Amino acid sequence: MDNNAEFASQTSYVNEYLHFISVESSLGFVLTAITPRGLRAVFLGDTREELEQDLRREFPWSKPEYNHYGLEGIGAQIVKCVETPRLDFSLPFDIIGTSFQLEVWRTLRSIRAGKTATYSEIAERIGAPGQELSVAQACLTNRLAVAIPCHRAVGDDGDIGVYRWGLERKKALLQAEADV
Repeated sequence: MDNNAEFASQTSYVNEYLHFISVESSLGFVLTAITPRGLRAVFLGDTREELEQDLRREFPWSKPEYNHYGLEGIGAQIVKCVETPRLDFSLPFDIIGTSFQLEVWRTLRSIRAGKTATYSEIAERIGAPGQELSVAQACLTNRLAVAIPCHRAVGDDGDIGVYRWGLERKKALLQAEADV
């Protein structure tokens, strides 16, 4: 996995270019959104409509446009990564987050497929011992499902933990990684 993936931006632009596509997968629908700088969002959900509403809510300063034909290849690549979570994303990232969130997300990308780390372990790795709740919160605010593998973060008590996209999806991703 490319642990040096570019986290290109922490800046947003009013009316920025944000094109998206949504495609079906074994985990439901996958919405992929890009800017000229890279991958801005990968959302998982039950319907295209739900995901488009989430996109508009998450990026209210943007004017998201559905771009089916221009993003077919990117959409297919993302679905392939969802179906085979051991694959890595070859696209640059254009994500927005606090310094703490970015550190958590970088650390999550260093966890190999098929492995997990507890929220406390992640907090220790980034030099923030005792901040496991903040790590869990950073996971919940991750906008790049699978690309930033928050599904690999688990509770300190052995519990599966939280997952923005639903616990059933988290279980399915972990199982898919364990099976390979």
